[in-house]
Amino acid sequence: MSDQAVTLETFAAILGVSRDTISRRVACGDIPAPDIRRRKSRLWRLSTIKKWNPNAAEKLKRGFDSEIFPPIARTAA
Repeated sequence: MSDQAVTLETFAAILGVSRDTISRRVACGDIPAPDIRRRKSRLWRLSTIKKWNPNAAEKLKRGFDSEIFPPIARTAA
């Protein structure tokens, strides 16, 4: 199974912050840089998030497993 990739919007939602806050925290080094950049999209692999914050990764995984998040919230990496 490939490592799932999480959109900026979903990542921000699970942390309870804005997209701009994610961008600022990435610039400061508080959050890892996106693994994938596609045009205007930024995506983080679930494994990257897990290394940075296991609790956030677990929340994301539960959301995907229970189909709370729509398919657009993640992509196959």
